[in-house]
Amino acid sequence: MERDVNSVKRLAVIGTTQIAKSHVEAARKVGFDVCHVAGRKNSNTVDIFATSNSISNVWSDPMALATSGDWDAIIIASAPDSLADLLQCAMKSNNAVLVEKPVVLESQLFERFQGSPDKVIVGFNRRFYAAVLEAKKFVTEKPACVIQLQVPELIVLKPGGKWDYSRVKTNSIHAFDLLNFVTGGLHDLKIDFVFRDSKKTAAVVTTRSTRGDVCSIVANWNAPANFSLTIDSDDERFELKPLEDGALYEGLEVVQAGSSGRRTYVPKKIAAFSEYDDLDIYKPGFLGQAQALLDLTCGKGSTVAATLNDAKAALLFAEALIGT
Repeated sequence: MERDVNSVKRLAVIGTTQIAKSHVEAARKVGFDVCHVAGRKNSNTVDIFATSNSISNVWSDPMALATSGDWDAIIIASAPDSLADLLQCAMKSNNAVLVEKPVVLESQLFERFQGSPDKVIVGFNRRFYAAVLEAKKFVTEKPACVIQLQVPELIVLKPGGKWDYSRVKTNSIHAFDLLNFVTGGLHDLKIDFVFRDSKKTAAVVTTRSTRGDVCSIVANWNAPANFSLTIDSDDERFELKPLEDGALYEGLEVVQAGSSGRRTYVPKKIAAFSEYDDLDIYKPGFLGQAQALLDLTCGKGSTVAATLNDAKAALLFAEALIGT
């Protein structure tokens, strides 16, 4: 018997980390019935997670849960190396799926996903930040912009003397995806040059979009700085720094410094954007993401949520920076 499309939607969750808990909290807030959970196969933490989050059905095998179809939507928030296999199984159900980034660790592996990619959204929750949505609006309303993205990711030197760039693929891609989102798609961005320093601890990518934006990505790895995105158009600047907080500037203000006569030129801030008060309870961006997943169970797409193609585009930029 087919379920009523207007009935409460059943949600399954694979994962028992803090991220999975944040997904459960947001999903319940938007109206999901979170009724299934699995961790790693034969996980010794899944029962504790289920009890603390009031989830009734516990599965010992995440693959069995992914293939069961006993759900209207599923969130896959497990370890990065397990995401692809679980997603491949879940897609066979033709139900709504939210899979955490990066999905896969090599861009060519995106070719393996068959089924209904339009039923899959990828967990780039920063797209739903209030400040990010304002940044996208700013770009949309302007002619070609000059955009700078700084990615001061943590990299570590391995015992063999080579650098471990894994976090560029598992963490920095959220910044590459934001560049994708605000410009309307990295699919349209062409890489002009990639410069790397001799120690392989930094890289710069220059790109252009088909709408005329000039973009640079500075991978100042291990720098004592925040991730940031700066968008300039004529005498206006929109800045995300850190990525949760946005500020709009217009022109400069000349400030006279006392009797010394020294002048300081200060950008004039005309607006500021940050997350809402209830995000003290919910992880930023997760409510919007959960609502997009709920809408997907009713056949409604999202103009904000990331697709598998978006995830691939972000990973391609990570690979360009590290040279793989």
